[in-house]
Amino acid sequence: MLSALGDGLQRARQSLTALGEPVLAALHEAMATARSAGAPETARAAAAQLLAHARYAEAAPVLLELLDQNQPQAVQLAALMALGRFTDAQLGPELVRRLNALSPRPRVSAVELLLARADRARALLEGVQSGEIRPTLLDATQVKLLREHRDRGVRDLAAKVLSAPGGGARATVIEQFLPALQLRGDAARGKKIYEDRCVSCHRAAGEGASLGPDFITLKTTGREKILTNLIDPNAEVRPEFVGYVVETRDDETLMGLIVNETGTSITVRQAYGRETVVPRANILKMTSQGLSLMPEGLEAGLSAQDMADLLEFIESAGN
Repeated sequence: MLSALGDGLQRARQSLTALGEPVLAALHEAMATARSAGAPETARAAAAQLLAHARYAEAAPVLLELLDQNQPQAVQLAALMALGRFTDAQLGPELVRRLNALSPRPRVSAVELLLARADRARALLEGVQSGEIRPTLLDATQVKLLREHRDRGVRDLAAKVLSAPGGGARATVIEQFLPALQLRGDAARGKKIYEDRCVSCHRAAGEGASLGPDFITLKTTGREKILTNLIDPNAEVRPEFVGYVVETRDDETLMGLIVNETGTSITVRQAYGRETVVPRANILKMTSQGLSLMPEGLEAGLSAQDMADLLEFIESAGN
């Protein structure tokens, strides 16, 4: 019932609170279901998404509560999806305050929400400026987006708190990890590193999302080439994996791969396979970043042995 109601409201572009007492009762039912630890995850996620049609002041306390690290990931992601529908200025700072406590997949979605609107992007940059958020949380394409943002305030603040992507530092890092090529790797340990750092964008062994090349296509290139691609993803970017920024007429910004185009729309794919269809009539500007969506710095915190393990997993992975 709640899911069907949400679909109807989306088509009608109405808020739950505009439709009278019966629908208000459904709103309160959705809040209760979303919060209920005893309800099935699918029901909780559907209820959380329905709250996107309520007023921010009513829905936000529940949806932000669902971002707690003890909540199931499916519920966290549904809450983030619902929060993304709101344009209220309070949302950016609320997400920034919770960003460091989120696990990798919800954190990726939260960063995408913060980058999607200028006021949220400013909140993110203010978090970096204050030291609350580490700048390494942002990859090279995201840094480039912020430093070239259409909003002057975002551009100016990004120039102040973020270093420009690129430079020769990657070659130095590659050299530091060359000993990994001589070490025997453990594919099982490498899989755990893949699941922690790569699964959001690369498919391997039947897992992961297709935002970058499947590992099955990489393993034939040789271990040294794989190492170079992991550490310096922008050294060589195939055209189909170049990131794009799509700015819409309703003030949203999407960053991802263009995976489908028709005469009337484009489809943008982001991390973990999330896809958004954007009508061409709603596109204000679409720009190639000229960079891979794969972040630099994947090697941070890894030893040469860890890298050898990851390389072993990639070379042994099927699809």
